[in-house]
Amino acid sequence: MSLEIVQEANWELYNKQKAAEAILYEKEKEAQAQKATAEATFYALQQLADGELYAKQKEAAGLVALGQAQGVYICMLLDALGGNYNALRDYLMINGGMFQEITKINGEAVRRLQHKISIWTNGGGGEGGAMKGVAVVYRMLPPLFKTGYIVLNRPWAFVQWLQQANIKEDYILMAEPDHIIVKPIPNLSRDGRGAAFPFFYIEPQKYESVLRKFFPKEKGPISNIDPIGNSPVIIGKESLKKIAPTWMNVSLAMKRDSVANKEFGWVLKMYAYAVASALHNVGNILYKDFMIQPPWDTEIGNKFIVHFTYGCDYDMKGKLTYGKIGEWRFDKRSYTTAWPPKNLPLSPPGVPESVVTLVKMVNEATTNIPNWGS
Repeated sequence: MSLEIVQEANWELYNKQKAAEAILYEKEKEAQAQKATAEATFYALQQLADGELYAKQKEAAGLVALGQAQGVYICMLLDALGGNYNALRDYLMINGGMFQEITKINGEAVRRLQHKISIWTNGGGGEGGAMKGVAVVYRMLPPLFKTGYIVLNRPWAFVQWLQQANIKEDYILMAEPDHIIVKPIPNLSRDGRGAAFPFFYIEPQKYESVLRKFFPKEKGPISNIDPIGNSPVIIGKESLKKIAPTWMNVSLAMKRDSVANKEFGWVLKMYAYAVASALHNVGNILYKDFMIQPPWDTEIGNKFIVHFTYGCDYDMKGKLTYGKIGEWRFDKRSYTTAWPPKNLPLSPPGVPESVVTLVKMVNEATTNIPNWGS
């Protein structure tokens, strides 16, 4: 009996040991699995950390290289600009788009009727070397207002030029890129008055009701406004210094006025200059012989300037075909996006002297200007 009891106890102990061993085995397997998982996780994290460290090292090396390259670039720019830090700053601001942002802000201000503009400058003078010829151009950039009428920047350019440039002459000739001077121009200005070309399409009397918004009755009769634009004009420097800021503000005010903008269109800044001159009591001597405008004006005579604003279209018999593209033509609009080629074909027989002279002088210029077309 006692042997059976002992055997039963041993069997029970054996079963318990086996059960315990099974549990221990499962725990060991679970621990090994957890260890493997932990090692894999650690390895992954280590790889990630190593990768991030490598990336940071490469990024840092890249930044060092970029900084070195930028340093060399800036030094080269500064050297090219004659050591002028103001000019370098201007270049970097333009290249970085800052002036474009200023332009947007100014454009919004104009649209909100804030036309009393403070004069923006980029600091004092002293530009030299490579930047001397374009320093004033940089100063013109901020007021390129988004009005769809880019020539509003012209009065601003004169304001800046008169403020910043060292102008030794007492009189100024205002002319345009499509003016060809065919003979020396004497100083036609007299007694404090300007000398100007009268335009048939500038009609102050016709638009008196519109112009009175900008030239009130207490300033005098509407006839005080001359039928001129700002070009061609010869005027005393001191008079222009007074007129230019007013010309700018009147131009902006007219552009904002829906009636004036509609009536004056592309000649708006011309009316604005005429009004500004009258507001400052600067009269003008009107010289019809100041310039001619082919093809309507046919002879040079004693004129000083050829203004090639209109297209010149002719058939091969020399007959004007205005309004229809001719067999032979010269029109500046043909070269809006390309250089006029050298040696333009001369006009056929019968074409008036004014047009013949115009094309010959364009050919003379393109032949003698270095690197023309490149």
